[in-house]
Amino acid sequence: MSVYRTRYLYVVVGGVFAGIAGAALSLAITPLWVEGLTAGQGWIAVGLVIFAGWNPLRAALGSYLFGAIRRLPLDLQNVGFFLRNPTYGYFMNMLPYLFTIAVLV
Repeated sequence: MSVYRTRYLYVVVGGVFAGIAGAALSLAITPLWVEGLTAGQGWIAVGLVIFAGWNPLRAALGSYLFGAIRRLPLDLQNVGFFLRNPTYGYFMNMLPYLFTIAVLV
């Protein structure tokens, strides 16, 4: 198989996976499409690719780290401190984006 065919094949396969992910996001996670559905997560993915430097192991470890940072506000939303001070919830929601900027700097 030629190099061009291989590249074309994997671009098509990547597009199929992206389409499946978009369908899962808009149909399974939320039952309808709304403005700002992804909330800028694509920029975090771009930051992850830059962070990984096209190294698959570093990309996998980085995605776990970015995922943990993304999950942190959800896990901490019922902690007493954040229930008494709801404005800190906004800061917690900013953490993935701040972490992305910090990693890229």
